[in-house]
Amino acid sequence: MSRPRLAQLPLTRLLLTSLGGLALGCTEVGSRPWFDHPSPVPFTVVAVDPADGAIAVALDQPIDVYLSDLPDPDSATRDTFILGSGSTQFTGGFRVDLIDRRLRYLPARTLQPHLGMRVFVGRHLRALDGREIGEDLEWGFMTGATLGGEHRPAPPMSLDEVGPTLAARCATACHEGAAAFRGLDLSATDTAFAGLVGRASVERPEMSLVSAGDHARSYLVRKLLGAPAIVGDVMPPPPDEPLDAATLRRLADWIDDGAQR
Repeated sequence: MSRPRLAQLPLTRLLLTSLGGLALGCTEVGSRPWFDHPSPVPFTVVAVDPADGAIAVALDQPIDVYLSDLPDPDSATRDTFILGSGSTQFTGGFRVDLIDRRLRYLPARTLQPHLGMRVFVGRHLRALDGREIGEDLEWGFMTGATLGGEHRPAPPMSLDEVGPTLAARCATACHEGAAAFRGLDLSATDTAFAGLVGRASVERPEMSLVSAGDHARSYLVRKLLGAPAIVGDVMPPPPDEPLDAATLRRLADWIDDGAQR
């Protein structure tokens, strides 16, 4: 059976408009409707980068797949994502970003120049609520001859960069001192670090509140996003406003950087 190509979708329009829409949908998280995940709405790929038919793609460029809802990191496997050329498949690693609703594939080594590449996303890639994209998608691009440019990595973030916001927004009402809700004291950096990093969630004991290096598998981030399968309300709970996009981004980056003190 042939695989439907992503080019069969209105991809040009999606790439011209959806990436801007993604910026809108993935950054304006201060509005409560952003946290809604109505199950009748299809879970779909809304944009890809490199685009279908792109040429002169940098040899070290990651492959990004933007999705309509929060992707389940456990569904990102070699069965649901393949990067190849001809009969050759390339190894690499996955990174799921819940803030941007993105699956990123990082090839294990730089690609070969002037090579036709194919990307395959399988129908069983799913959202956190279990919805699957439901059809196999495939598109292609051509590599160029150069790297995208060296990027000096930023110094790892520390909890000091997000701790004060957590204290201001979460500690006063619920998470402060000996009577802190669920025993999680976020009023100071030291107590927040001790209570978050590598600690099992009371609500979902199979998950760590903060899984160092992987915000998509950290229950704290899912709770703040109002993700499916959390227990109880999104945090902060209504009628309080949720954390703003910049804070969520810093928190996710801190965790991905290794959740350092």
